Amino acid sequence: MRRKIIEYINTTKNIEEAIKTSIHLGNKLNKDIELNIVVENAAASSLAGATPLTAASEAQIQQELLLEISSKAKEVVNKYEKDTADLNIEIKQSTSSLDYLIKEKSREKDTYLIILAQDSFRVDVSLLSFFDKFAQLAECPILRLPSDYTFKPFNRILYASDFLEEDIEKLKNLINIAKVFRSHITMLHISEKEDSNFRNTLDFANDIVQQIDYENIEVKTISSRDISTGINNYAHNNKYDLVVVLREHKNFFENIIQKSQSLEITKDSEKAILMFHELN
Repeated sequence: MRRKIIEYINTTKNIEEAIKTSIHLGNKLNKDIELNIVVENAAASSLAGATPLTAASEAQIQQELLLEISSKAKEVVNKYEKDTADLNIEIKQSTSSLDYLIKEKSREKDTYLIILAQDSFRVDVSLLSFFDKFAQLAECPILRLPSDYTFKPFNRILYASDFLEEDIEKLKNLINIAKVFRSHITMLHISEKEDSNFRNTLDFANDIVQQIDYENIEVKTISSRDISTGINNYAHNNKYDLVVVLREHKNFFENIIQKSQSLEITKDSEKAILMFHELN
């Protein structure tokens, strides 16, 4: 049984490009696809505006939205029938919370990758709580697509790195994706001030690269007053197709005191973001 790419969709906005991305990745990576249409209670309430909803009315609106989005998803899948001949594509519907769905799905052994297809997932409060759970529990990487995303092959990949030993296993996982696109990978380290140990840092990074079975990879290090802004600007100015970040493993109190650079990058980036968890 092949592992799956699971994509969560909550709107018809840009749904064709979102599904095309899953289809393309499924073919390239030899994975099946599960399109999960999600309409939470908040979506029904927002359509009603200031009008209070009864439980029955809310449920009816949810079902109507599920039907509308699912119908559009089926239409897109049928449109690309020639590209899906070797794929098993399943469309599911849910009114459960996104947090719960992703938490559970990320634990399943056959889940290879989760895709979040719209910016509404990114800015919604539920996503922030989800990322807190992801930092502790998730067992698969997540790909976040901006709402205006148009798929193109990941020819240029920017890997934001602290040049740590943890990078080795993550890079090995990334290579599985990079190889099918023949991607050029840049390992980029950004410091907020001049690094007095610059040479040692660079040497250690090159040692990491030597342990990776991939030739088309380079190491860069630059300084910026703000790490997340520096990475996003570098990705934009150098036309990268994908930015990869490593989600830091922090305890509850560390998350309160310190901001997560990986979440800051994800929050502000115009690029597709692939996030690995430090522990998976």
